[in-house]
Amino acid sequence: MNKAPQNILLDRIDSPSDLRQLKQAQLPQLAQEIRDYLINTISATGGHLAPGSGCS
Repeated sequence: MNKAPQNILLDRIDSPSDLRQLKQAQLPQLAQEIRDYLINTISATGGHLAPGSGCS
């Protein structure tokens, strides 16, 4: 079983005002935490993380 990554910044975000309080230098770390969270969640629940092929 994979251990979930630690989300130091993501765990502190509860509202848009929390995002505005972050320094610009913290945004790449937050983006990586969001990416890691999505990949970890999708790999545990199934599905895919890619754009659709455009077919309906």
